[in-house]
Amino acid sequence: MNMIQIGTILYEDDTATEIYNNYSDYFKRTEDEDGFIEYKIIKEPSKELLNTIGEYYFNIRMRRMKQEKLISKIANDVYSELTKKQKEYLYDHPDNFSNHFGLCMYIRNKYIYSNKYDCTMFNADCLSGDILEKLSSMIIENYDYNNPFCRVVYDNSKFTYLRRLYHSIFGIYPDEKLKKYDTLPDKYIALDKVTNEIISIVVNKERFTELCKKYNMPENRCNEFLNFVDGYNQENLEVIPYDIAILCSKSLDNNTRTHWLNVLNSIFKENHSLVSELPKYMFNQKDAVLIAVKYCGTLLENFQEFNSDDDVINVALNNNGEAIQYINESVRNNVEYIKLALSNVNGYALRMDCMIPYRDIDEYVRIALKANPYNIKWVSPRLRDDYDTAVFAIKHTHKNRSTDFYQYLSTRLRDNLELALLDIYEGSASVNYYSERLKDSDKVAKSLIDSHKKWRIYDMSDRIRKKYNID
Repeated sequence: MNMIQIGTILYEDDTATEIYNNYSDYFKRTEDEDGFIEYKIIKEPSKELLNTIGEYYFNIRMRRMKQEKLISKIANDVYSELTKKQKEYLYDHPDNFSNHFGLCMYIRNKYIYSNKYDCTMFNADCLSGDILEKLSSMIIENYDYNNPFCRVVYDNSKFTYLRRLYHSIFGIYPDEKLKKYDTLPDKYIALDKVTNEIISIVVNKERFTELCKKYNMPENRCNEFLNFVDGYNQENLEVIPYDIAILCSKSLDNNTRTHWLNVLNSIFKENHSLVSELPKYMFNQKDAVLIAVKYCGTLLENFQEFNSDDDVINVALNNNGEAIQYINESVRNNVEYIKLALSNVNGYALRMDCMIPYRDIDEYVRIALKANPYNIKWVSPRLRDDYDTAVFAIKHTHKNRSTDFYQYLSTRLRDNLELALLDIYEGSASVNYYSERLKDSDKVAKSLIDSHKKWRIYDMSDRIRKKYNID
């Protein structure tokens, strides 16, 4: 019991709050800026309070022991199922943020929500996070699961990003650097220290200045990029190194250039938006342009000297079909480029003005509709009134999760019962875009019920809603 004394803190949960309410004279309640509440003992506790808190601690220990056994059991089961690729991803992304809707969701669905284990007394999200941390410690050599500092560090998104960036630059992970901080009493102060140390190595002005001199970078360009990076890093979680600017130089040897292109690629992979924020002079050579349009195809607009290059065009169109508008006019009508742009699920190539000649050609329109039926918004009036074209669009709805294209069909087709029934069973049941006649149709209402889309009756007439007891 000697661990319970003046200064002892209970952290808010149902039981701690109940203890505080029953013995409020012994506590001071505080709430920090993040809304976390703690109860601190401010005077010598009574024997009764000592016994109450002692029992509370005992129950916590028993609960924790049960939880740790459960975590270890499930982690071992999940580990045995992981592929090499999944382990590699987890090695690079051990934080919960990166896995909440991936591996953590899999753990919740297969193990926590199922009847395979008794997990009812634990919060599913927290438990899946703990299991992920256990899994990460089984994969990462320096990850000591029993050390709270390790769990805080490897679950921190900023640290794990820096860890990946450090590896892309230096070819090793900075995990060894954790050792000199893992005994500090405050794990969050230790996290700040190790994070700042890695940043100082990754974002190093002295190293960049030397590289600029070595590879004949103009001093004004060097200073310009220093200012850009300083401003960017001050505003963003995903800091970037100065060194990537040496890709502007045409004096790099092949190995050095390949290395920094790989670093640039890894940075863009983490943060796609950075592609459009970097100064244009970064992309004065084809290999850098290829990386840029790989992550943002419409950036082809900025690279007119490469807008006739077949490699650059193909990479840009594979990223976003709307890049078609920035291809040099002399080659833009290449059939392969047109088809590639229209078949891309990213962007709506058909809405570009340069694609107007293709909006009334059945073959090209169907390529666009297969990629995303919403493209029907830009097809010719003839095809928006064509029954077979509408059927084709509906049959490709679920695959691409398109829901609003029905509104762009002609008035005649939106009053076609057969088409509406097909939309109910194979499409999105876009009842709000049906004609007023169909919204008052019992056949439509019964089909919605049969297809388990009864909630769509909300968009039908007052008569139908009343008849089928929809308020």
